[in-house]
Amino acid sequence: MATTPVYGWRYQALTDAPNGPTLGQNLALDIEADFGRLDTMPIRTIITADGSWTKPTGTWKRHHVVCVGGGAAGGGPAAAASGQHSIGAGGGAGAVSETWFDDSELSSSETVDIGAGGAGVSAGTGNNGSTTNFGVGKVTAPGGTGGGSTASSASSFGAVAGAGGVAGTGDLASTGGPGDTGWGEGQLATSGAGGSNRYGGGGAPVTGNTAAVSTAGNAGGAYGGGGSGGVSTSTGAAKAGGAGANGVCIVDSYP
Repeated sequence: MATTPVYGWRYQALTDAPNGPTLGQNLALDIEADFGRLDTMPIRTIITADGSWTKPTGTWKRHHVVCVGGGAAGGGPAAAASGQHSIGAGGGAGAVSETWFDDSELSSSETVDIGAGGAGVSAGTGNNGSTTNFGVGKVTAPGGTGGGSTASSASSFGAVAGAGGVAGTGDLASTGGPGDTGWGEGQLATSGAGGSNRYGGGGAPVTGNTAAVSTAGNAGGAYGGGGSGGVSTSTGAAKAGGAGANGVCIVDSYP
């Protein structure tokens, strides 16, 4: 019995003995079995904590892996003097990387490290996000950089925004979006928004336009969004920037 070169469908070749009533039956059954596989839905695994990914049981041909790095925190404003302001800039979003794998390219179990979002800091630069890894260097997505903050001042200037995570390892590796700088003058101020990627939005900015405002930044959205900076105006206390969101690893397995 001969078989087709790619899918291995059985058919009767000229050199095969005739098989009478079952002529073509094997070919039809093989085609039906493969088309039946197309009716099988992909299996999606969403990994949000350090651990491992295990191949699903059954017959799977391809696996699509997406890694998102952790978002960085926004900057935390210092305590503001009367008539002055302090602002924090937005933290950068985590990078995004993705790769297709043939089933034979992956082990039965692959280690996964999920990048943590950066924590906010009172009166200081936000913490960076960390890298999400799938396997040993198979797919990596670095985290974003924390947003800076300014000292109390009545002058017009902005804080230094955090950069998005740099491109990692993967067939398609993209950087995370940077945070925004924010702006302030006198006791008026607006913090910087957090950076975004296609899996997580950045934290929204906060404002101060009256006496003694003290507002922490908003957290970044899942997955990998950067946190926004905080604001302090006219005797307001120091506050922390918004935290960055944790990263994620998503694996889709196709029959």
